[in-house]
Amino acid sequence: MQEYGPTIDDVYEKVLEADDRASFIMIRDTSGRKEYTALQKRWISDADGIIFVYSIADRITFERLEHFCYSMCKVARRSNLLFVLVGTKSDKEGDRQVSRDEGAAFANLIGCHSFFEASAKSGENIDLIFSSIIRSLRTCRRTHQLQKEIDAIYSELSKTAYGQTVQAMFHKARSEQSRILRPLLVQAGNEDLKPEEKEELEEKIKDEYILCLREFRGYFAEVKAMGIHVGPHIRDFYGFPEPVRSFLMTRHTC
Repeated sequence: MQEYGPTIDDVYEKVLEADDRASFIMIRDTSGRKEYTALQKRWISDADGIIFVYSIADRITFERLEHFCYSMCKVARRSNLLFVLVGTKSDKEGDRQVSRDEGAAFANLIGCHSFFEASAKSGENIDLIFSSIIRSLRTCRRTHQLQKEIDAIYSELSKTAYGQTVQAMFHKARSEQSRILRPLLVQAGNEDLKPEEKEELEEKIKDEYILCLREFRGYFAEVKAMGIHVGPHIRDFYGFPEPVRSFLMTRHTC
């Protein structure tokens, strides 16, 4: 009988493609055992994300995961770190001890970005997990850079009285955007919607989103006219350059 040696720290490197773009990833396979807690901070100091893993055929691995996940989250102390939960050995359906619903609920509880069940033996969902992570990390980085550029604009706007007025209009527009779109997006997630109702709702969301983009383009055009730099991520996200005839556009709702 062979003795089992727990994984402490194995590193794998691979180039994967997602959306026709290659990405180099480094996967660090580590242990969740308590005796290696001191190493956790070093393990995740340069990580972009953490994949929490349990076996669907071994309930103990699932139950032990809760404490480990929370401890890792405390060590991470980074809001932009991506968390993914994976239930392995999905090929052992007949030996299942953890339901898919339990896994999904726990992923939601600890704030995971996504949840998968996968099998290294059959290859089920393995490529999907990493391509999904790559796409999510790209989105997170773009969002982070976009927010940095917006914060820089707000900093410049706060230096003058007129700039503060424009900044207040930005805040009002963002609040209005959230007020209008959030309930529509919640409705769109209703599985009981008829196909024609869902199509009509999606079209309404699209129209509202286009109106919001046009409004923000107007505000950023004014910012640019004030001599304040508008960064590349803002220009890309809001569709610049685009001719804007009205230097400030507002939309009134009843």
